[in-house]
Amino acid sequence: MSETKVFTDVSRERLNRFRRELTQWGVTVPDGDDVQVTGPFGVILRATYEDAAEKLSLSIVEKPMLIPESQVWKFVDNAAAKLKT
Repeated sequence: MSETKVFTDVSRERLNRFRRELTQWGVTVPDGDDVQVTGPFGVILRATYEDAAEKLSLSIVEKPMLIPESQVWKFVDNAAAKLKT
């Protein structure tokens, strides 16, 4: 579970939209730029935002064995659509 997704050209405004989107889907996103994000069903992600580079990196830290990584990334990608607008 060491795969990391990197999103570029992510302004602070876009990041805040992404956070709001995740919160609406039941994900707990603490304040800060290097945080552990807790999602439904025991999924935990590490989110690191580099303000100067406008780069967001997400890594899966933990997930239940019965949930495939692809499903976690599909959820993330759907929410990340907010990063492009």
